[in-house]
Amino acid sequence: MAEYSLKYAGTVPPRGDVTPAFVLAAEGDGQKKSFRVDMTGTAYAVAKNKMPNPMGALLGSALVDVEARLRSGTEPRQLKDVSLHSSELSGLEELAKSQKQCSWQSGTSSALRCGAARDSKVLQTTIAACEKCEVPDQRWICVHFVHPQIVDSGTFDDPHARAFLDAQCNIGVGTAGKECMPGGRECWERRIADLEADETEPSGYIVDPAKPFTNKRAVRRLIRHARGVIRWYERDMPAKVLEIVADEIAATDATRIRLLSGDLDHGGKRQRARVRKDLEDFREEFGSVGVEIEWRELQSGEVPHDRVFLTEAAALNLPPVNTLLKGDTSEIAVSALTTEWFDALWGQAVPIG
Repeated sequence: MAEYSLKYAGTVPPRGDVTPAFVLAAEGDGQKKSFRVDMTGTAYAVAKNKMPNPMGALLGSALVDVEARLRSGTEPRQLKDVSLHSSELSGLEELAKSQKQCSWQSGTSSALRCGAARDSKVLQTTIAACEKCEVPDQRWICVHFVHPQIVDSGTFDDPHARAFLDAQCNIGVGTAGKECMPGGRECWERRIADLEADETEPSGYIVDPAKPFTNKRAVRRLIRHARGVIRWYERDMPAKVLEIVADEIAATDATRIRLLSGDLDHGGKRQRARVRKDLEDFREEFGSVGVEIEWRELQSGEVPHDRVFLTEAAALNLPPVNTLLKGDTSEIAVSALTTEWFDALWGQAVPIG
C-alpha cells in the first residue's frame, strides 16, 4: 500500500488573467510533485458574489479532489496544475454551502452531540454552534491534530455559548488550534493511503474456515483504510474486538472508533468487568496513537440484531467477531444502514469505562 503526504507550500503571484495560486505538494513512494491551484479572473468575479470566501473554497475543493485522486491510484507525478473556470463553479458553490464535517460530532441534526465537550454543559450542540467552532473542518484538518476540548462560555445574553479551549498535536508543535489547516501552520499535513495499491475496501467477502488468516486480514483492512470515525455495532460484541483494533490502530487514518453493543450483562456478570478492564488497558497502551476509542452499551429498548461496520467509505454487514476470529463460514456484505441509524442508537447508549 503506497502512502502519500500532502502539504501546503504557500502562494505564488498570478500568471496572466488568474488569481494568485495556492501551491500544494504531494510526496511519497519515491515521488514528489508540487502543483498550482488557482481560478480565472472571470471565475473569481462571479464567485465572490456567490460565496463569502471563494479562495478558501477553492483550496478546500482542491484538497478534497487531490486526496480522492491519490486514494484511487493516481501517483503524485501525475498531478497537474488546476485552474478553475467560471463554467466549473457549481461544485465550488456546493462545497461553500455544505455543512461542516467533524469527527467529534455525532447524532442527528435534531440531536447533535459534541465528542470534544469537556463538560456536560456543552455536550449537546447544534449545526450553527458547530459552524462557529474553531476546530477545523475534518476535510482539511491537519492529520496531527488530536484531543480538542470545547468548554462552556455562556453569558446571560447567550447561555449556550461555547469556546475552543485547547487541542494537542501528535508531533508536539505548540498548541494546536484553528490554525491547524492549510496556510495556518507550516507543519500542516494530510496523509493519504493509495487503496488501489493494496486492493480497495471489499464490497463483499466470504468468511472461509479454510482461510483463518485471510478472514482476519479482511477486517483488519477495513480498519486500516478507514478515515474519520469508525462505527461498529454488534449486539453481543465481545472484548476480543479490541484485539482486532489493536492490530491496525497505529496504521489507520481514523481519528475515532465507536464500539456499540447490547447490554453487557447478557454475557454474564463478568463480561462488563472484563470489557471495562480491557478497555482501560487498551487506552493506557495506545493512548499516544491519537485515535480515540469509546464503547457504549444499549441497556434498554429494542436492541437490533444487525452487525454493522460503518466508515466514510463503506457500510458493511459483518459476521460476529467470534466468527471472524474462529473462521466459521459466514459473509461480509454491503449494508444499507447509515451513520444516522448508528448515531441514533449511540445517543441512547451508556458509556463503558
